[in-house]
Amino acid sequence: MNYIQLSKRNLFRNKRRTLITMASIFFAVFLALTMRSMQLGSYDSIIDSVVNNYVGHIQIHKKGYWDDKTIDNVFDINDKITTVIDSIENIDFISPRVESFALASVGNKTKGVAVVGIDPKIENSFSKLKTRLAKGELLQHKKGALIGSRLASYLNLKVNDTLILLGQGYQGYTASGMFPVRGIVKLPSPDLDNKFVYLNIEDAQQLYSLDNKLTSIAIKLKDNDDIELVQKTLINTLKDENIEIMKWNEMMPEIEQQIQADNVSSLVLLWLLYLIVGFGIFGTLLMMLTERRREFGVMIALGMKNTRVATLVIVETIQITIYGLLAGIIVSLPLIIYYHLNPIPLTGEMAETMERYGWEPVLRIALYPDYFINQSLTVLIIVAIALIYPLTTILKMNAVKAIKG
Repeated sequence: MNYIQLSKRNLFRNKRRTLITMASIFFAVFLALTMRSMQLGSYDSIIDSVVNNYVGHIQIHKKGYWDDKTIDNVFDINDKITTVIDSIENIDFISPRVESFALASVGNKTKGVAVVGIDPKIENSFSKLKTRLAKGELLQHKKGALIGSRLASYLNLKVNDTLILLGQGYQGYTASGMFPVRGIVKLPSPDLDNKFVYLNIEDAQQLYSLDNKLTSIAIKLKDNDDIELVQKTLINTLKDENIEIMKWNEMMPEIEQQIQADNVSSLVLLWLLYLIVGFGIFGTLLMMLTERRREFGVMIALGMKNTRVATLVIVETIQITIYGLLAGIIVSLPLIIYYHLNPIPLTGEMAETMERYGWEPVLRIALYPDYFINQSLTVLIIVAIALIYPLTTILKMNAVKAIKG
């Protein structure tokens, strides 16, 4: 308690020096937390877009399907597969799918399209199709098609018009069918919006002569952190079923590589920021040591041990660090929480670029409580390193030389 009382008096005796040190710590923590939260939020947004619009966290398909996506590489879903999937609590949704290609024809216009057979009720919960509905209605369990808005514009299709699909079915069968357009959706990716056609899974199976076969089962988890565990569980229990179980980053490694590359550059900038702050703290401590050398010399001459003087400096520095940390967290936390709950919509070229990659054009802010702890520990480590030289000098200080200056 004596150390704390003395340190408080010393801190407020030279308010300018104290405020300079606190300000450097405050700005470091504030910038680190906000910048990193924005960075992690953008990664979460990319992953969510990939998971919701494409493949899910995990996908089950026949061995070799991902390398050769033909309609012949399908599999039968049996009781064992459904029982194993239902037994895993970490799974939020499963979406059975039939995915293939066809030629869409309306009048004199034709276009190659990606056909996706879905369970309408499940897929709406999985990929939030309802929020992207521009015209008409979602697919019900009746014959019909749901198409992208750009594809509808190109083919000059409106709700209730008829879409003709032609392609190749299972084992060489001809795939052909006529489907009324039930609704038009605006998908976030221009590429997908220009070629996606959704059908009821029963219609897609009938179109491609698949009986009850599927090309894949997309799995969405409750928590991203459970991917490794769920994949391992599925692989161990379904290893004899001639199926392949892949994570999203195994199916789309280029996305993960892009995130990792961006993450490395972000961490480099973050450490440069901390390096600058570290030198600032170190300079402030040297200034404090120079200004108070005679004071420390008098204290040692009066009988106070060098170790106690060093302890007093440590307590003072810890108090300044804690004040700076708390100020940085208190100011940044409300901003992070607000923008975490209210993502910032992007416009202009940035929005167009994100949509081109199939990502939602919003700037999300991630909220990870453990990150606040990590940043606080990082600042404490930097301060501890900056203290090494001043403490070494104090422990070796000679009272007479210090008083003489």
